[in-house]
Amino acid sequence: MNEVDNILGTKNNSERKNNYNQEKWKQIKDRQREWAYSTMEDMAQKIKIDSKLFKDYLDVQSRFEKHSVGNTLLILAKFPNATQFKERQAWKDLGIQIKKNAQPIIILEPVKSEKTGKTYYNPKEVFDISQTQAEGSETQKEYNIRELLGGFIHNCYAEIKVVDELPDERIGGAYYDKEENLLYVCRGMEKDTLISSLSYALAEIETREDTDNSLKDFKNKCISYMLCKRYGIDVSNYDFSYMPLEISSQVNGKDVREEIDQIRVNFETINSRITESFEQSKEKKPKAKTQER
Repeated sequence: MNEVDNILGTKNNSERKNNYNQEKWKQIKDRQREWAYSTMEDMAQKIKIDSKLFKDYLDVQSRFEKHSVGNTLLILAKFPNATQFKERQAWKDLGIQIKKNAQPIIILEPVKSEKTGKTYYNPKEVFDISQTQAEGSETQKEYNIRELLGGFIHNCYAEIKVVDELPDERIGGAYYDKEENLLYVCRGMEKDTLISSLSYALAEIETREDTDNSLKDFKNKCISYMLCKRYGIDVSNYDFSYMPLEISSQVNGKDVREEIDQIRVNFETINSRITESFEQSKEKKPKAKTQER
């Protein structure tokens, strides 16, 4: 540093500015973290008593199955119609600008400390595609019944038995028998009926070791709803007006989140098999031959 800089205190001013910026950044992150935890608690308390809001939560979770229940609640609180989000820089790297005055969605990102081994949760600002200058937004892909059926039965844990009628005069398009470990699937069913009942049967397979029948039925219904919602199947007949006591009686929002987290885990397990099936189908499709000239 030269004498002029020393006399004018340039270095000291620079250090003070850096310290100020770091402190200001820390204050912002602390406020965001406080907001996130407070909002998680508030939303968890609300969804356990508001059936419509709970269904809205399932809608969001069905689109963001890899996100924790807590982060899904943050998305629900701030931007329930989100379909695809990234950080500002990630959008910029794609050549896509964020719209002016767009407010970020705050989620918490787990970060494991190399020193202590503990996991900390840092606030992260993300923006939905609808908050950018990208043309249009993600639209739900339409699948035909062959695609859906292939995806839903892909790598199924149970043995599949195709029948003309379900056993024991059951109605619908599919039924899981735990004792026989058989998944009965009925021929010739209409798409919505088949996939709706099949999604419930797949949920039953995932929760087969659960012992609480009333809670298990509720979980299965949630999983079935999310699968149908994700793949464009009619969900108008799903009713969540009854909330099991195991969820509604929880005093702390954290306990509510823990109770419904297994629903997300089971849903993600089934959905990963479905998406794997779709990816394999893409790879198997023959490439179009170029026209010879």
